[in-house]
Formats: sequence, C-alpha cells, structure tokens
Amino acid sequence: MSTIQTKPRATLPEGWCGGARVWVCDTEFSAPDGHRPHPWCVVLRDARTHQELRVWVEDVQAPPPCPYDPEHDVLVTYFGSAEHTVFRVLNWPYPKRHIDLHAELRVLHGTQPPPSAKGWGLVSMCTAYGVPFMDVSQKETFRDIAINGPQTAADCDTLLDYCAADVEATHALLCKVAPSICTNPHTQTQALLRGAYVAGVADMQHTGTPVDAVTWSRLVQHWPQVLETQTTELVQHWPVFVRNKKGAWTLNVAAWSRVMAERGIPWPTTSTGRPCTDGDSIKDMARAHPVLRDLQEFMVTRGLFKLGPTLHIGPDGRNRCLLGQFRSTTGRNQPSNSAFIFGPSTWVRGLIQAPPGRCLIYSDLAGAEIGLAAALAGDRVLAADYASGDPYTHFGRAAGIMPRTGTKQTHPQERDLAKRFMLSAAYGAGVRKLSALLNVPERSARELVLAHRRRYSTYWEFSAGCANTVSAGAPLHTPLGWRFVAPRDSKGLPDINPRSVSNFPMQATCADVLRVAVVFARKRGIEVCAPVHDALLVEGADSAAEELAADIMSVWRDASRVVLRGTVLEELRSDATIVRAGCRYMDGRGAQTWKHIMGILDTVTQIT
Repeated sequence: MSTIQTKPRATLPEGWCGGARVWVCDTEFSAPDGHRPHPWCVVLRDARTHQELRVWVEDVQAPPPCPYDPEHDVLVTYFGSAEHTVFRVLNWPYPKRHIDLHAELRVLHGTQPPPSAKGWGLVSMCTAYGVPFMDVSQKETFRDIAINGPQTAADCDTLLDYCAADVEATHALLCKVAPSICTNPHTQTQALLRGAYVAGVADMQHTGTPVDAVTWSRLVQHWPQVLETQTTELVQHWPVFVRNKKGAWTLNVAAWSRVMAERGIPWPTTSTGRPCTDGDSIKDMARAHPVLRDLQEFMVTRGLFKLGPTLHIGPDGRNRCLLGQFRSTTGRNQPSNSAFIFGPSTWVRGLIQAPPGRCLIYSDLAGAEIGLAAALAGDRVLAADYASGDPYTHFGRAAGIMPRTGTKQTHPQERDLAKRFMLSAAYGAGVRKLSALLNVPERSARELVLAHRRRYSTYWEFSAGCANTVSAGAPLHTPLGWRFVAPRDSKGLPDINPRSVSNFPMQATCADVLRVAVVFARKRGIEVCAPVHDALLVEGADSAAEELAADIMSVWRDASRVVLRGTVLEELRSDATIVRAGCRYMDGRGAQTWKHIMGILDTVTQIT
C-alpha cells in the first residue's frame, strides 16, 4: 500500500455527511463472463485531506488489510457494485455508510441526464459538470490492460494511475454535486439506503444463481440443431417463417398477417400497415389469446439467442452478470436479457437448480401494483379489496363480470378477465387497446373502464393528478425519494404522453420496496441470489427450507411497512415457492416449452 498527498483541486461543503471521513474509491479487476472478479488494485482518496491510498493486490488468497473504517467512514463510488464485489473477494467488510454517485445523480436529475450528457456513465457526467477527464480512447486502452491482466511492472503502474484518475474525476464530480445531495438528514438517509442496496447487489453478483451446468453445456453445443428443429416444428402450426435463398429461416410479415387473419386474431399494425412483431406487442397479444403463448416463447428465444445461448455461467455453475442497479426510469435493475438467467424466455429458467444440500426460494410480491396503487392514492376501497387477498373477484363482482356469489373456483375465466383488466388499466391503456388485450368488444372494454372508475374513484383522481403534475413539468417521486422528471422538447415543454407515466409511482415504489427488502435480508443473513422485477431468489440449507421461506416473506412485510408507513395499506402480501435440493425451479409459463426443447435436445444428441 502506498500513500500519496495529491494537490487539492476541490473541496466538500463544510459538515457534509456529518463531517465524517469520506473516501472516494475505485477498483480495477478482470472478470470473465460468469466469474467472480480478480482484483488488481484499489485506490481511495480522502475527500477532505486529499490523501490518496494506492493498494496493489499481489495475492487474492492473502489480501492486504482493509484501509478504511467500516463503522465510521463514508465511502463514495460511481456505480459501486463493482467495488463492493471486489471488497467481498478481498474479505474487506462493507462500509456501513456508502453513497453511490450514479444513483444520486439519477435522483438529482429526475432520471433524465443533463442535456450535455450522452448518458449516465462517469465520463458523460464529468463532461456535463465540467470535470476534466481522460480521452475515451485512452480509457479503453487502460481498460484492456485491466481485462487481460497486467503483463509487466509498467502495466501495474499504468493500471494504478488509471484507477487513480477515475478516483480524481469522481472526487471532483462529488465536490460539484455534494451541495445538492444529502442536503438534510432525510435525504441523507435515503441516499445511504440506496448505497446499502448497491452493497446488496454486489452480494448477489458474488453469489450468483445456481444452474444445471451439464444441461447448459449440451444446449450450447447443440443450439443450432435445436433451433432448426424447433423452427421446423413451429411452422407446422404457425407458418410465419420461410427459408431464404441461403436456407435460413426468416420471418415473413405477409405470412404473419395472413395467418392471424385466418385464425381470427385482430393483430395490431404500424402506421404503414405492417404487423407489430416487437416483443411487447406479441406479449400483449399472448395475454389476450393464450393460443399464442408457444409462438411468443419461440420469438423471445429466437430474438435473444440469435448468436447462440449467451448466458454468463461461471466455472462453478452459477449465473453471474452485471445486474444494472438503478438503470431503468423507475429505478429497477436492468441486467442484460441475454446474460441474465431470468432475461430470456421463461423456459430457460428450468436451468435453475438447487445445489446438493441446498434449497432455493422464489418469493415475489402478490399483486404489488394494485396494493401500491391503493396505498399511494389513499383509495380505501381498493386497499380493502387488495387486503382481502383477491381484489380481482371483488372487482369482477362490482363490474358485473361475475355474479355476487362468484368465486375464483366457480368463475375462473371471468376472474381472469377481471385480473387482466385491472393490471392493464393500471398501465393507462385506452379502450381500444384494452379491447385488443382482453379480446372483448370495445363496448365491453368501455363498460369495464367505467365500472373501475366508479369503484376506485380515489385512485383515478390520484392518477389524473400524476398526469397533471408531469404535464406541468413538475417531478413525481416515491416515498423513498426516487424521482421522475419529464424530458423537454425544443420549446421547453414536457415531451411525454402523461398516460405513459401513469404507472410510474407504482413501479418505482415497488423498486423502493425491493431495495429495502434486499437490505433487510442482508442484515438477517439471508443469501440472495438475484432480484427479479418484484421478486427475490434466495438460497439456504435444504433442512431449513420452510423457515427460510417464512423469513423472506417476513422481510417483504417489514420492507413494505417501511415504504408504506402512513398510508391506507399496512403491508404488501407475498408468496414463496420452495425448490428442494437437486430440483429445478420451473416457471409455469415456460414448463411446456422446456419439456419440448429438452425432448428436441435429447433427440439431437442421440443423432449426433
């Protein structure tokens, strides 16, 4: 470890973060797909004294001592899940107080980067704030040394200098924005919570999700044959692909339109009359027409695996990838769909397998959008319907879809219609789109909208208020401070359809709940493998599976109570599915496709 006294170029506001010692940190490491990182170096700078510590990692098995005080010091990073993952490898304790500038700048700017920034990367944000930074091409050269590993002593010195340059830039950026973040105990608490979640993300990236590596290897080896067989079989039922001159299968939009028309499926089209074959359109249509689910699964698989299966699987048989915390507008994680086990078609999740002696628990919030809509709007009727455990039946009865005595068991199809409507209406879908999504006449869709507005009038007043807020150019924000500000057009007016943000409060608040749940789970010693939208996959001893399932559901309750404190709803409900040692996790939506593809794989393997 070497100590350097750098020249002061910027200072923090007096008393910022309570006057605690603040370390700005960056790391350099290599991490092949699916692997844990191999650290090369760590650089820390005292943000007040400008003292700089340079730590070179000679031997991961005998790591250098931790240079910061985890109990009292504050650590500042930029997109710091990488730094925390390195700390985990070095067996350094996580600092109890961590602020991540990437997250705080997103909050500060309402998830819209400054006009002069091309994105949310460190280089872009330094450019926006007038902070000097190295040339991008030069940065790529240094990054290559980190990825491939230093080969000479000069490479080691170069890598330390590069790491220190990132620290200097992050430090200067911190000094620029510090007067606008953590301005009071309330916002500081929110920032520290987001920082604690970054540490939770690092834990998940370190742990990874266990998969059946043998079956995965077989899929990778035989994927071209599997896809060829699957496509050949699919066109027997859905003749929407044709072979081109080179013999490869290609989507034929004319055939798509013809097939859907022949089968009475009113397929949406673009302004030019071309069928909408994007993932969201196919997903929406599959909800309204379950007969399309096989086609939907195939299209997702084909789209994500164009170059072959690309999941990031490490040598220990675990899926690890960058989880992309805070990258979505609503503050959710945004990992690569092709690298993350939960990204591709739902059938791929059948690869998830509990290791010997271990269990997996998949625990998700139940009807979170509805519960959060009730809580945020203060709608007591919607809150009571949600708290009953089956809001869809209550609405179905009120809308006349089901008789007053109807139940989930006696009228499953009618309840399913009510469920699909309630979830679709929350996204601001209009009557025409609801008609297509629900496969009902527009008149029936309009009647459902009116029934929903009558029963949950307080929610609709809240939704209109959100739209008015965005139209006026004011921000929306969640209970824990995540903000949304609409982008501006050339005239300085909000450039967004207010309906498109109608579900932002629920989605972003759900992200709040998940972040708190991950922090609480870490404190209780629960090992979290991955976040999945509004769910968590956790791992533990198979002998304590029931206790672990109860523990993670308790975590959800406690997290939702923190976020919903003071609203008309006390807590959100959750479910837990136990996967025993040696068993697979299987999403019901992809179970049939999994079985089908495994059959193809077995056949192809025997032939070859």
